[in-house]
Amino acid sequence: MLSNYPIYFDNTELTIRRVQWSRGYDNLENVSETEAGTDDVEVIRKGKTVIGAAFNCSDRWASILSAFNDQQNIQVRFYDIKTKDYVTLKMRMEDLNIDEVQDSDRVSGTNGLYIVSFNLVEF
Repeated sequence: MLSNYPIYFDNTELTIRRVQWSRGYDNLENVSETEAGTDDVEVIRKGKTVIGAAFNCSDRWASILSAFNDQQNIQVRFYDIKTKDYVTLKMRMEDLNIDEVQDSDRVSGTNGLYIVSFNLVEF
């Protein structure tokens, strides 16, 4: 089962519930038009991973996730549908958003509940 493959950022296992984990595969190309009006395509890289992620979490986990945003890169380990096993990619975090869940400041034992979302981009 997929639950047997938790996500890791460096050596930190993310034990929080994910709301979104969407992997895309970008192709990097230089496209120019020839004198004849056709496309001249130079493929630089195929299949660069970009992940859109979001998690429901406490203030403790929101703090941990936001700390990863300060790092230049993260070793991200997750289940890969192609290999049906773990894959580890060197990635950077972009577009970090931390949204407080409405009225969660009233939940005892925590300083609020949060939805933390960001993009991970492969180096």
